[in-house]
Amino acid sequence: MASKSSAIDSVVVDFSGVLVTQTSPVLAELASWHRVPIETLVHVLMGPRAWSTVDHPWHRAERGELEAAALQAEVAPYADAAGMTLRGDEYARLLTSDFVVNDDVLERIGGLRELGYTIGLLMNSFRELRSTIDGKVDFGLFDVVVDSSEVGCRKPEPQIFSIMEQRLGVDSARILYLDDVTANIEGARNAGWGTILVTDLFDALHDLDSVSVVEGWEAPAWSPPPTPSGGGAVENGGGLGEDLLGGGTGGEDGGDARGSELVEVVVGDDPADDDRNVAAPPPNLLDD
Repeated sequence: MASKSSAIDSVVVDFSGVLVTQTSPVLAELASWHRVPIETLVHVLMGPRAWSTVDHPWHRAERGELEAAALQAEVAPYADAAGMTLRGDEYARLLTSDFVVNDDVLERIGGLRELGYTIGLLMNSFRELRSTIDGKVDFGLFDVVVDSSEVGCRKPEPQIFSIMEQRLGVDSARILYLDDVTANIEGARNAGWGTILVTDLFDALHDLDSVSVVEGWEAPAWSPPPTPSGGGAVENGGGLGEDLLGGGTGGEDGGDARGSELVEVVVGDDPADDDRNVAAPPPNLLDD
């Protein structure tokens, strides 16, 4: 009979870049229109990715301090400082971009829950987007859902990891966390969690299987996500925001700074796969 590993008791997943995949190239389109690098556009519209600020509008909205409707006006000084003249629909475009639910992840965490693992969802989001997300993802699959806009703090702030840990009722060393943003992974590690840095979903699921299940359970076959549609409505699509904008793999926007591995696994103090020599994929700034 299948049984869960003794190494961990809980698996927590990020929303965008893990549970769902962004399909719309809105950031690239906006950057092209403004004639700036995507990195510049992301920094202006979403603030620093590696840390939280007190005042950036995006960060404030993710903590539930600012309504999403106010973002366009509030971000104007940041655009001015970067020499950008906003056209007025940047956030409207971002918050209606498409995503596809990664059914393989849902299936995997469902199987782990049946084995006795406690399953959590930890996401940065806006209050206005919760109904959209609820309509696409069955939150009943999770024992605990922590939404930044509901708890007043956001990843990678330490408080949000503490809140998840308390609600799970699990010791920090027995939590395994999957996220596609380096800063969030570092925040989880600082909290004492085991981590999987997701830059390739297939490898991430493989590594999840290797550390979460011992014997008696055969993981479902993995299939690639649908080819990005390039925007517009898709069958499982819906308008989303920040933790809701796909995964970055390099530097400030996520991914291993060494660029030598596709997925890094850390359980407790024992890093695995650190010696893999695999070329990193190109940076994808449609990020959490």
